[in-house]
Amino acid sequence: TPKAVGQGAFDGVANLAVVATAIVGLAAVLALPSFVRSVRRQGWGDVGRSLVVAVALTVVGAAAGTGLVAWAHRISDAQRNGGNGTYVAGALVLALLTVAVLAGWTRVAVCAVRRLDLPSSVLRVEVGLAAGLTAAMGLMLISTTLWWVTLARRAPWFLAGSLPGGAGSPAPWQLILSGGLMAAATLVALIGACRALAAGRRLGRDHGREPIAPSV
Repeated sequence: TPKAVGQGAFDGVANLAVVATAIVGLAAVLALPSFVRSVRRQGWGDVGRSLVVAVALTVVGAAAGTGLVAWAHRISDAQRNGGNGTYVAGALVLALLTVAVLAGWTRVAVCAVRRLDLPSSVLRVEVGLAAGLTAAMGLMLISTTLWWVTLARRAPWFLAGSLPGGAGSPAPWQLILSGGLMAAATLVALIGACRALAAGRRLGRDHGREPIAPSV
């Protein structure tokens, strides 16, 4: 039934998010020894500077998000869904802050990875994890789209944040924005995974045992 499809898609997104988090955690654990050796040899350098910026952006974003949520509880559904221009502007600012936070932490990761000297065996595992993470992100995007389409057909009022049976757009701007960001992130991950897999194939043809510093 459509209800079962929607619920299954929602549960799929939640489960895939857990899987993706586990993959990221495992990749970080595998790379940690090399990162510690790098810090001991070279100090924090650009990694430390990027980390300060990322933490500052995170604090600002968290404060803005908390304020926006508190504001949302004091206005009506109609105002939250485009009726209050100031609230909409605040939500857009929060979205930009979220992108900035993600970019900040991505910068930290890039700076850290550039300094790693990973053994070939670890690098092969990291390549496999990158491919697995990309697959999980793609499945999350598909599940989210399926959930969205199901609700748009059966309960558009839910997507609009109105009462059951009420009117509302099945494509609110908040969902369009988040869906667009998810699609963009999946595309970037796919490009990165393809590059990593190509590098992994080249590594497979190289029988040397010297550590390899991946380029980003």
